[in-house]
Amino acid sequence: MVQTCTVSPDGSRRLAEQATRLNIAYVEAPLLGTKEPAVAGTLTILAASPQQEAREAVRPVLEAVGTRTVWLDEVGQPSSLKLAYNAWVLTTVEGIAESLTLAGTLGVDPRLVIEVIDDSGLNSPYVQSKGPKMIDDDLDTPSFPLEAAAKDASLITDTARAAGLHLGIAEVVRERLRLAADDGLGRADVAATYRMSRQATS
Repeated sequence: MVQTCTVSPDGSRRLAEQATRLNIAYVEAPLLGTKEPAVAGTLTILAASPQQEAREAVRPVLEAVGTRTVWLDEVGQPSSLKLAYNAWVLTTVEGIAESLTLAGTLGVDPRLVIEVIDDSGLNSPYVQSKGPKMIDDDLDTPSFPLEAAAKDASLITDTARAAGLHLGIAEVVRERLRLAADDGLGRADVAATYRMSRQATS
């Protein structure tokens, strides 16, 4: 059994325990990447398994869908790393949205934000992909649906709380995504959070 979805670390461990009871080999293998790298077979895979033979058995499958597999020591660790990664992704999306909104509100062309980031050490392909789509309102064909991002944001904050952490930024992003999903944007791209009003209410 190969589990590739984004779930909580405890959820993955429970699946592994159930697989053991049923005498089924279990590989935890959440995927990093969106629709485009999935189609291209260039995903990064985070993996772990209690059975060494299971690792070898699934290696050709993982190599077919990804260009890099990161093997971790214990079941639950891949899901933990996936949540940490997605926390960065969602924080980045909200950060781009707020920067573009701030620039436009202050009378500066938001495209200049993307340009100056492009010439800085903070640039990334993700910024250069999502930023222009926000500005052009090209957000209805999702590479990462907002409703899936909202689910992941809840997983991130719930898992953090269970570990005794309060992630301030992640909590805000969770609420932004929830509001966007409630506003009918769930099937749009995660970057559609840019469409949400950021007008001050007090």
